[in-house]
Amino acid sequence: MNNFIKILAVLLATAVSVVSAKMRVWVYAGAYLGAGRWSMKFSTTQKCYTFSSCLDDDSVGADWSGIDESAIVFYEKEQCQGEKLISRDFPKGQLMFSSFDKGAKSFMVWSDGMYATRGIELECLERARLNATNATNSSGEVDDATLPSNV
Repeated sequence: MNNFIKILAVLLATAVSVVSAKMRVWVYAGAYLGAGRWSMKFSTTQKCYTFSSCLDDDSVGADWSGIDESAIVFYEKEQCQGEKLISRDFPKGQLMFSSFDKGAKSFMVWSDGMYATRGIELECLERARLNATNATNSSGEVDDATLPSNV
C-alpha cells in the first residue's frame, strides 16, 4: 500500500506539472520569417499537433517559448511523420525549415520519448469544428482543447 501511495504521488505531481506548464509556438508562412503567422498555446507533451491546414502558404520557420528542458520537434509531414528537425540541434527558441521542401506540417514536444503517446490533433480542422458549433468564440487563439466525441 505504501508503494501505491508513492506511485500515485509521483503520477499526480507529473500530471500537475504537465497541465500547469504553458508552452507556446508561432509558425511563420510566406517569403520570410514574420510574414503570415499562426500561434498556439498548449500544455501537453508527447502529443502531435498537425497545423498544415492553419496556413495558406508553406511554413518557413517557427519560434517557441516555455519548452524548457524538453525538445520541440517539427516534422515535414502531417501526424508527426517524415523528416524531423529537433530543437536541441538549433539555437534555442527559433528554427527555419529550409531543409523541408514544403515547410513543416506538424510538431510535438518530446519530454519522455519520441512517440505521440498522448494522441494526434489536427489543429485547425478541429478549430473549424469548434468555431462552427460555437460562433460566440471570437478569439483568434485557442488553447489545446478536447473535442466532444460526437463532433
